[in-house]
Amino acid sequence: RPIRVRYVDGKVEKIDAEKDDPQWSMNIKRALLNMLQITRNPKNSEILDKDAREGNVAFDKSRERLFRIMEPDVSGECETQYHIRDSQQEQNVQVVTKTKDF
Repeated sequence: RPIRVRYVDGKVEKIDAEKDDPQWSMNIKRALLNMLQITRNPKNSEILDKDAREGNVAFDKSRERLFRIMEPDVSGECETQYHIRDSQQEQNVQVVTKTKDF
């Protein structure tokens, strides 16, 4: 069954579904939508240095960012790490790698 989603600034804010949509169906839809959620400009994040040999230190270059944030999702609040960089193959395209620690 179809759903209506409000997606603002990389975040799923609202899901509207039919009242008779089974719970298992809604859970699958929430999980899929959760994978589409992206934090691009985090507040309260830990910015990391991908090249640091001893621990993580600040890393924020104009063309590449690596940061860790606590992010809410369907399973609760999870530590999530993002690596955002410009594509080497295409102009005006960014590659986002999102890693969750469940």
